[in-house]
Amino acid sequence: FLPSLASALRQEAPQASLSNVSVDASQVAAALESRDIDMAIGILKPQHRGVRSQLLFKERYMAISSKDWSPTPRGRGRTLSPAQLAQANFVVVSPTATFHGSVEKMLAGMKLQDRILVRPRHFGAIAELAQNTDLLCIVPEMYARELSQRVQLQMWTIEDAPVYEVNLVWHSSTEQDSDQQWMRGVIERLFTRN
Repeated sequence: FLPSLASALRQEAPQASLSNVSVDASQVAAALESRDIDMAIGILKPQHRGVRSQLLFKERYMAISSKDWSPTPRGRGRTLSPAQLAQANFVVVSPTATFHGSVEKMLAGMKLQDRILVRPRHFGAIAELAQNTDLLCIVPEMYARELSQRVQLQMWTIEDAPVYEVNLVWHSSTEQDSDQQWMRGVIERLFTRN
């Protein structure tokens, strides 16, 4: 989100500043209420009083790999079956952020959590890990598609991968704040998709 949002802000509000803060998903409501953060984007299901939300899009996780990687047993197409996933080893980004744990929950549901071999704290190393190892990197589809435009890699759909809702959330105390309304409008314009 950050590159697109920063680019829009530089064009539309060049004096605006933006801070990207990592907040554990369980603490988002409290951080919004205390005004430690203005809003959050992520796989969030706000159920706290005073927290508002807007669905931006639905997301799923995909696998990315080097151009040389191929699944075992070999399949057809770009969809990985549970049997193929069971033969692979994974990289899963594990930030303390608004989507923490969802990939690991998906893999645990497939009984594959013991196949996670690398857990970086940030997405910065993903391109090199995907290109230079025999590991599958499990990442959000939006990130996989953006990365594949810049880096030579393969993208794989994961059979039966759950679909998640990515929401913009904010506190009702900022509902009428014109700056907050404007920023939410920019985020909705940039990232809402059907």
